[in-house]
Parts: sequence; structure tokens; C-alpha cells
Amino acid sequence: MNDPLSRMRKRKPRVKLTPRIRAAFQERLSATTISALARETGIPYIRVYNIMKNRVASVSERHYRLLMRDTPPRQKPVRIDATVFRRLVRLWRFLNPEVSKADLFRELQGHRAYKKVDYRLFNGQVATVAPRFEAIMRSKFHAAGIDDATVAEWVDELDGKEVAADRVPYAKIRPLLLFLKHAVGIRPTPLLNQSFERYERGELMTVARSVYERAQALHREAKSALRSGDRLTLLRMRERVVGPSPRHTIFLEILPELQFLRRQAKRGVKRYLQRGIRPYLKGDLKRIATWRADWIRNDCDDFVKRATHLRIGDLPPRHRRQQLTPLEGLLVARAAQLLSRKEGLGVEKRILAPSRASAEYRDHIHGFTRFERASSALGMKPKAFDLMVATNCEIFRSVGTYTREWYLSNLYLRELTQKALFGMVMAKYEMMARNLNKAKQIEACRWQSGPSG
Repeated sequence: MNDPLSRMRKRKPRVKLTPRIRAAFQERLSATTISALARETGIPYIRVYNIMKNRVASVSERHYRLLMRDTPPRQKPVRIDATVFRRLVRLWRFLNPEVSKADLFRELQGHRAYKKVDYRLFNGQVATVAPRFEAIMRSKFHAAGIDDATVAEWVDELDGKEVAADRVPYAKIRPLLLFLKHAVGIRPTPLLNQSFERYERGELMTVARSVYERAQALHREAKSALRSGDRLTLLRMRERVVGPSPRHTIFLEILPELQFLRRQAKRGVKRYLQRGIRPYLKGDLKRIATWRADWIRNDCDDFVKRATHLRIGDLPPRHRRQQLTPLEGLLVARAAQLLSRKEGLGVEKRILAPSRASAEYRDHIHGFTRFERASSALGMKPKAFDLMVATNCEIFRSVGTYTREWYLSNLYLRELTQKALFGMVMAKYEMMARNLNKAKQIEACRWQSGPSG
């Protein structure tokens, strides 16, 4: 084990079952039975059976010792663990960005013409590779004057940092995934869009930055919901990740309307649920059939239409929003008009002003969002966001950073979304964007129609 790269290996070598070894196995079995041999060695019966029936090509060194009571023979490996090979490939491509995986694949195959490149060699789907593939990669480093000790050191350094701006090491996202799994019940696999076990085994080392940012957002949302005891938010989070069930509805979504019918229409809960409500309130049962939820909603709609004595405060949240949304829209539009005046600009700048020092917003621990994606993070139209930045460029420049392109601090974007008055600023620029588009349409119509007369 003098090879400094040997410590990277995770898959133990196996013993190939040659005709000579198979004959020795059969001789060993002639003195006993498969059942007795399985009990004696502790190897599963089906494994011993498959070995004796020549259904497997190799066995582990441990199983060989148990079956033959001898040390395994020294053999030239047919396949070896691909971990070292993939790390060598990763380092070579990091040092030579112009080299593609397709180029390396053709070189490994002796520059033969292949219609399709087998990317499984590089992405971890294949656990083993031919020994010559690793030897070819080692020879490339040796030809460049880099010994194995230096290569091992460089590989370790490369594994500990981000290779590209759009990739994040798996070690950074792992604590978030485990928290979401145990606290919310969200399995890591749907979040990763890849098998969680492959990351745990070390076959895959990085995740896309978008996956990492999504896990961060879910982590923040889950912690906030757990602090407030909001079970509905946690259930909705899980549905957003794994997908909703078309045949079932979250009970807490329909609970306000069910309580409204019981309180105002004097209708019993068992009429709709065919059982008591206690298991649902305790959280033992979390969903009801969708047809039952539709039945409750329809009865609630019918009762609200017929009842004339109800106040807005008595209505369920869904009907209350229907009554208040037009009024809220009118108030927000009026506030946006006031902000558009000269004296409103000072109020707007106080709303958008960062609450921390500029250096804190440039700290990489908070993460960054590309400028063109910031509008979707805030829930704004791109044109409205551009107008807001143009008006308040000095503020956004103080919380941004430039590396080949502009990025905005995720910390600042989170602060904006949490400010109660930011909605009025958004409404102002959404209105300006709509008016600007209308003006352009009018000008286009005038140009197309030509001069009058």
C-alpha cells in the first residue's frame, strides 16, 4: 500500500472464480451439503448455492477464506474500483478545461470511432472500470512530470472546494437534507434528483447550485414553521417536493371551512368525515379523500351565498380573501401612486435601504443570486425589477458583487421579502412596467397606421 492514491479506494478486490477454484469448491462441497456449509460459514444459503451452481463470476476475499479456509490467491484484477479513476479524471479536466469527457473516452478506447460516449464511466453509474483506464490516467500525469504523491495531494485539495460556480460540494448540503428528512419527512432523493445513496457512498461529490439554494430555502421555511407550530406549512412543503396526491387533500386546508359549517350552519363533523375529528386535530390522520373536501367546500359556498347576516370576520379565510382582495388591491394601487410622487421617493429608499454593513452582504456564507434571477426570487416581473434597480442603483450596488457578472446577496433579497412595506414598492414598479408596455404598444400602433390624411 505504498501508492498514495490507494487510500481513495472504497471497493475491495474480489477473487475471480477460475476453473481451478471452482473444482476446489466442488471438492469442498463433496464432503458436506450446501445447507451445512452455509450454517458452518455464516454465508447466506442462496449465495453458497449460486457459487456451487456456477452462477457467479467472483466472490469476496472474506467469503473465499470462509469457504476454503485459506488465503485468496494473487490474481490480476479484471475490474477495479472506479473511485481513483474518476478523481483522476476530475483533476485532469480541472487542470485542462479544454478537455471534454468525450475526448477522454475516445482516448481510453484507443481513439476508436464511437457513435455514443459512455458517460457512466465519469458520473458514477459504473462502480468498476478496467485497470488500464486508471493506468492511462496515471500515465498522463507522469508524462506531465507530476508524481503520485503530488496527484494525491491535489485531488484532496480539489475535493475540498467548489470546482465551478454552479456546483456545490455535497458536504455542504448534507446537514440540510438530514434536517428536512427527520424534521419534515422530506426524503433527500427527490431534492437531489438523484439517488441519496450514491452521494453517501461517494460516487457523486457535488450538487447543482440551484439544488443547494432550494434546500436552503426549504430549511429556512421549515425552521420558521417548526418555531411557530405551523403544521400546514410543513405538510405543504412536503407536497411541493414529492408532489400532491390527486385523491387526497390535506385536512388542515379544509379545517376552517369545516369549523365554519359546524359553527354557523350547525352541521356535524361526522356528516362529512364519517368519524370524529380528534385524530385529525392530533395529527394522527393528516389527509382526507378529495371528494370529501370538495363536498365540504361546495356546502360552504352554498351556505355563504344564502346567508345575508354574516360579517366578513365570520367567513372562512378563502371567502374572506375573496371579499377583501379588491379592497386591498385598491389600497395598494393608491399607495403605489403616492410613492411615485417626488416626496414618496425618500420613503421608498428607506424601505429598500439595507440594514447591515456592505461587507456582510458580500460574505459567501449567505450565497448569491444572479442579477437576472433576482426578479423571480422577489416575485417581480423582470421589467419592474429593472426599473426599481435603475431608480435605486446606489442601494443595489452596495449589496451586490461582480465576478464576470453581477450577483445580489441572498441575505439582502431575504430581507426585502420580509419587509411589510416592500409590497407597495413592488406594486409601484409593476404599475410603471405596465404603463411603459402600454405606451410602447400605442407608439407601435401609431407607427404601423402611418400619418393621417
